[in-house]
Amino acid sequence: QPMAHTQRLACIGNCGFPEASHLDISVGMCQAFAQETDMAWYGALAIGEGGAISGQALSAIQGRLRHQMAALGMMSQALITDQPIPQEAIELAARPIIPHRMYTLMGTVGWHWQSHAHGVHQDLYAQPFPPKL
Repeated sequence: QPMAHTQRLACIGNCGFPEASHLDISVGMCQAFAQETDMAWYGALAIGEGGAISGQALSAIQGRLRHQMAALGMMSQALITDQPIPQEAIELAARPIIPHRMYTLMGTVGWHWQSHAHGVHQDLYAQPFPPKL
């Protein structure tokens, strides 16, 4: 039996890189999937700096996530009223959680700390397949 209404697809993506634009390909894939399956595409929120969230409860870090929390609220309100995700929500979600340089510095320190903890620090810059010049 055919469905009474068109199915809709909206997505939320999160990545560990500082720039939310790293999710452009996966968002495009979701949009293409919606089109191929005759769903209405309602948009996506792309959130970068996933390491700043790192599995913590949103309520515990909501101040740091003020833009992303606002975007999630706008998204939910839009979906409740059968509207696509507003462009403003998409832009808010993509804003940095913490300053780019701080995020990168913390990631580098974390990377080195983990390599020491696992005894592989000497291998961080190894080139098992050196570039051919």
